[in-house]
Amino acid sequence: MLILAVLLLVGSSAFAVVQRDRSHDERDQQLATAVRRQAADLENYFERARSIILLTARNPAFARFYEEPGSRLAKIERKGRAIREVNDALAYLESLYPTSIGEACFIDYTGPENARVVRGERAALEDLSPDESGNPFFKPTFALKVGEVYQAAPYVSPDTGEWVISNSTIVPLPNHAIRAIAHFEVTVESFRQTSASTDEDVDIRVIDRHGYVVFHSRHPQEVGSPLGRPDDHGFASLARKDQSRGVTQVDGTRTAFARLRRTMGNANEWMVVGTPSPGSALARDDSAPLLIVVAALLLMLGAVWNYVRVSRTLRRQREQLAEQERLLEKEQAQRGKLLSALVEATEEERKAIARELHDGPIQRLTTLDFKLETALLDLSEKKDSAAPVAEVQSLIREEIGGLRRLMSRLRPPVLDERGLSLALSDFARSITESGGLRCSFLSNVEDRLEPTTETILYRVAQEALTNVLRHAKATRVDMALRRENGSVALEIRDNGTGFDVFRQDEFVHRGSFGLVGMRERVELAGGIWQVTSAPEEGTSVRVVVTA
Repeated sequence: MLILAVLLLVGSSAFAVVQRDRSHDERDQQLATAVRRQAADLENYFERARSIILLTARNPAFARFYEEPGSRLAKIERKGRAIREVNDALAYLESLYPTSIGEACFIDYTGPENARVVRGERAALEDLSPDESGNPFFKPTFALKVGEVYQAAPYVSPDTGEWVISNSTIVPLPNHAIRAIAHFEVTVESFRQTSASTDEDVDIRVIDRHGYVVFHSRHPQEVGSPLGRPDDHGFASLARKDQSRGVTQVDGTRTAFARLRRTMGNANEWMVVGTPSPGSALARDDSAPLLIVVAALLLMLGAVWNYVRVSRTLRRQREQLAEQERLLEKEQAQRGKLLSALVEATEEERKAIARELHDGPIQRLTTLDFKLETALLDLSEKKDSAAPVAEVQSLIREEIGGLRRLMSRLRPPVLDERGLSLALSDFARSITESGGLRCSFLSNVEDRLEPTTETILYRVAQEALTNVLRHAKATRVDMALRRENGSVALEIRDNGTGFDVFRQDEFVHRGSFGLVGMRERVELAGGIWQVTSAPEEGTSVRVVVTA
């Protein structure tokens, strides 16, 4: 019996240790799951907000406002159809998220508001702001291209007094002029309320790249108070970590973290942090299982039931993880569909512009060239009169050539007609023929790829070679397109000045989104993006996508 008791005691002790470790693992898993869910919610918000503001800006009412006759103030004062429809569009935008969007507005490029809706109330002319140019979103948004979105870091809204994050984009006009932006603000408090419902046993904090707490799930963001928790400085070292996600120890507390994916135009570099809520099951001392050693026999009696319970719990967790993976795969597929739609819409717009150039200005200039040729024949014996006409004809032909080159850059016909390899070959030859840079191209891809894949790879090559021409001071660039194990790889290597790849974020802060735009486009398509460079050692850009 003594031997049996000793065996039972040793077995119980071992079981208690295993149980404690398993409890640690379950706690870490619960923390990590809550953090991943909140990070996914925030990334989805930023993505949805970009789509919503882009769709809003394309409402014809915004362009119609500038097409109506009269001065800007006169059009607002007479409350015509266009300004009424603009206010309707802004009010509808607010109705989509009535508890989150505090303000939506339509702002002229000179600074004043054309229209504003706050909490459903449409501002009268005398209540519109005369100058928004000092707000943190104004200059960055007007520095964008049409179709890009700027998402500002938190600031206090001058209209509502709340801490907000703004979403702004250029309003596209038929003549491609940049005259106005569409803009809406989402309260930081609405983010906090969402995080508070993630898991009642987990405290969620969102920190910026310096470790400052932007908001805390347990502490409402009051109007007039500083942003977040300014006295909470415990996460500065965590913010500097190179890891994108994981579970670690911060000041003796188990802490899960997940860094939000960086996107072009988003000034918010956030990390979601999760810790056990005070008083919750996750925060309790885990040494209690060791007390089971004192009651070894009782432990043995309950061991079978405990094993069954743990097995059921683990099975449920595996099922939940499988469901989460399925949802993540579904979201990835939806993101791919969205990318295809965006790429297709962008390329269709480029084709339309190219057609308008061909059918409009180029045709008219060609007709004018023909008429000048006829005039030169009539003036063949009057050299003094013919010389100015010949000079004008030469200028017109140069302009026609320039417009045709612009058409080719907008959407090269060879890409649609003969595929990516020939389009890149033509592009490389045109760069070499323009002088100053020798560009080579090799390819073993003879068949056609998916249209979206061909477009993405061509635009990456176009952007990369444009960067080489503008910045690299290179004399040679080598471009290769190859099939590799069921994928297609595009590599562009130059012998230019290069740069420090660890300082790429500085390009974004200076308003240069070329590299970030290429990377985001490739990653949204499920591809792999890699850039290698160093000062005075040239630059290599490598992209791999599924064929």
